[in-house]
Amino acid sequence: MGTRIQSLYRSNWLRYLILTLFGLIAAFWLLIMTWGVHYLKQSIEDFSARIGYRIEYRDLRIAPLQLRLELAEVKLSSRDANAIPLFTLRRGVLQLDLPAILAGRIGIREIQLTDPQFHVERRVQSGKPSLWNWQSFVAAVRKALPPKDPAAAPKKIEVAHLGIAGLTLTLDDRPNRYRHDFGPIGLELRDLANFNKQGKQGTLEGDYQIDLGKLDIRLPNSTQRIQVGRAQLAGGIRAGEGDLLAIDLAATLDAGKITSRWLFGAASNALSGDIQLEQLPLIPLMTFLPSNKPLEMQSGTLNGVLQFALDPAAWSIKGDLLVPELFVREPKVTTPLLAWKEAKVEQLQFKKFNDGRSHLSVHELALLQPEIQYEVNEKGFSNFRRLFMKGGDSEAPATETPTKTEEQGKAPEEKNPSPSPAAKEPRLFTLDLRSVQLRDANLVFTDLAIKPKVQVAIRKLKGSLLGISNEPGHFASVALDGLVAGTGSMRATGQMAFDDPRLNHDMQLQFRNLPLSDSNPYFMAFAGRHILGGRLDLTLNYKSVEGQLQGQNRFVIKKIELGEEVPEFTGKRLPLGLAVALLEDSDDVIDVKIDIAGNVNSPEFSAAGLVWQAVRTVLTNVVTAPFRALASLLGMKGDPAIYAIAGEAAFLPADQERFTQFSDLLAKRPHATMELIGTYDPDLDRQELARARADRAILAASGFKLEANAPLPMPSLSDKRIQAGIKSAYAAEIGRIKLTQRILTLPDNVERYQQLRQELISHFAVNDAQLQALGDARARAAQEAMLRSNPALGERIRLGTPKAVTADREGIPLEIALGSK
Repeated sequence: MGTRIQSLYRSNWLRYLILTLFGLIAAFWLLIMTWGVHYLKQSIEDFSARIGYRIEYRDLRIAPLQLRLELAEVKLSSRDANAIPLFTLRRGVLQLDLPAILAGRIGIREIQLTDPQFHVERRVQSGKPSLWNWQSFVAAVRKALPPKDPAAAPKKIEVAHLGIAGLTLTLDDRPNRYRHDFGPIGLELRDLANFNKQGKQGTLEGDYQIDLGKLDIRLPNSTQRIQVGRAQLAGGIRAGEGDLLAIDLAATLDAGKITSRWLFGAASNALSGDIQLEQLPLIPLMTFLPSNKPLEMQSGTLNGVLQFALDPAAWSIKGDLLVPELFVREPKVTTPLLAWKEAKVEQLQFKKFNDGRSHLSVHELALLQPEIQYEVNEKGFSNFRRLFMKGGDSEAPATETPTKTEEQGKAPEEKNPSPSPAAKEPRLFTLDLRSVQLRDANLVFTDLAIKPKVQVAIRKLKGSLLGISNEPGHFASVALDGLVAGTGSMRATGQMAFDDPRLNHDMQLQFRNLPLSDSNPYFMAFAGRHILGGRLDLTLNYKSVEGQLQGQNRFVIKKIELGEEVPEFTGKRLPLGLAVALLEDSDDVIDVKIDIAGNVNSPEFSAAGLVWQAVRTVLTNVVTAPFRALASLLGMKGDPAIYAIAGEAAFLPADQERFTQFSDLLAKRPHATMELIGTYDPDLDRQELARARADRAILAASGFKLEANAPLPMPSLSDKRIQAGIKSAYAAEIGRIKLTQRILTLPDNVERYQQLRQELISHFAVNDAQLQALGDARARAAQEAMLRSNPALGERIRLGTPKAVTADREGIPLEIALGSK
């Protein structure tokens, strides 16, 4: 066998066959190198002539055995010699995939583009619509191409690797006077194909990676810029079940990341996606804030998990968001305009319909340590109006006008405002914000319109807003409290309709132990006299129904110290000296109640002017109709009193600080002891404790979660969830049979739930033992507050036996007995 093979190799015809094969290969190579190159060059010239554009290049090379084509210094330009080229390319490589071609597919092993440059331009043309240069080029190419054969089967196309390095794009929009250079950008595509692994066509698969580098983009018609230090995109495209197309997208923006997966259905025209945000910087997004002047963001990131859905009828997004460490300020200002430690949004849902309607719902918005700077400038405009309202401060501020005043006693109590009539036209945007929680907030108010300026800080503000909605007739519950001006406190409770809070609300604001000296600039400006000292307790009850405002005000002023008159004052002087002489009692207390009325729709209406007018009315009326009343002012001078909130084992924040001061004082006197005697008012506490138990049961049954030390809000009887909670609590406490009788006999309106709530309050009968337990709980709460700062005083701070007292106008007085060891 071996001998035959050797003789075969020695035969002349085999040698001739091998030489002929090599000759044919050489001839094919020469043919491709000469005729093929010539054919490609001629084809490029012919196509260039048909489309009316110049396609130029410096060098064209072919490697036939590798099926490789290389171009150098490519340029695409119009016939206009002065026009900038549409496209330039320093080097381009195309290599085909022979196995794929033999299998009947258009197979490309590699496409490599080095330093491609695109120039996108639109010029101003008189009398003609302005077209982009690439629009004209695409139209010319379509015109030159032969028509498609609809019967021809689409080709399978696959690209193993597409790499683009150093891509730049120049956008020149001359009609809008906008020009920007983008790039350099890097792009890589791998395993790109218009069919899946099973050979099914009509889809798209592949992996991609895009390096956008550093972004510094100026927005059109603006000086604002979007700046990102590093931007990268990566992911893949795969065919899913049926006609679904799955797209994975991972974006890196500086230190932030966006990870997402998208599903697109071609037949249903639907798109859905799962999105995860990690430390996404908010600073680049400040550009899109609709402010009248640029704002600076010092810090702030966005985290969250979202779900996006798009169908032919609407698009929606839902999920949870977390924004920590936000700090936004005005230029050249060190203090924040808006800041917070953390903002948490739970169960956010937004849906936008094609007919223009949209709906936003949020289960809970929690703000931890928010800070807000609210400033009124010399013209009387707030900083938020100047920054965000159309026209800024171009319009004159509302002027102060006299309001109707009438001296009265205690205002009638009406806790649930009547809902306003429903709007005739449906709202395009509806809001359902179930709960807003504020924790440790700080608000600084500065009034530069008064000389010298006024600055008041509200700190440690906490509380909740429940059931916020912009639907007409829907009222939200408000409960807030905090510290004011260092030693004072504030508490706000009530309800308001958020479709327009000015028109419909029923609110009570309580301010205690406010230093009058902080208001001295207002007295100088409006009364023409200095105020050197004194304390103020202020209670405001405001109710507005369709813009008709009724307000009841109570002012308790203690130990007011008047200064000299302002010499340059030109307004109407208020008779402060006479008013103090007539109204102060033997305890140096002034106690005045007045009513005010006004229309918030009046062009002259001003909320600040209305409040100040009430103060002026108090001081003026004391001259013509003086009266005296007992009052006390809580403070460390003299005999500081501490009051518990009726029906609750809780104290106001200012009293909490006094516990600390008492504890520190006792720590410096080692032989002293203190006995805390819990107190209760048999009548007031019995009523308020029953109400508190009923309202807590209603809120719990309604699904509202309140913190243990948070103020108890009043249930909004117009809220459907509160109504359901009332029925649930009524059934649990009184009985389902009685509830069924009430539902059958009472019409379904707010009055029905007023009666059910009142019956529920009456059901919670409070006995003497529960009142004593309430008094004991108050004493224990005071003891815990004092031991918190000085735990070693446990044996020296004792609890006494609870006792019944008569409630003071400030609340339920806590009794303290000092002793010795």
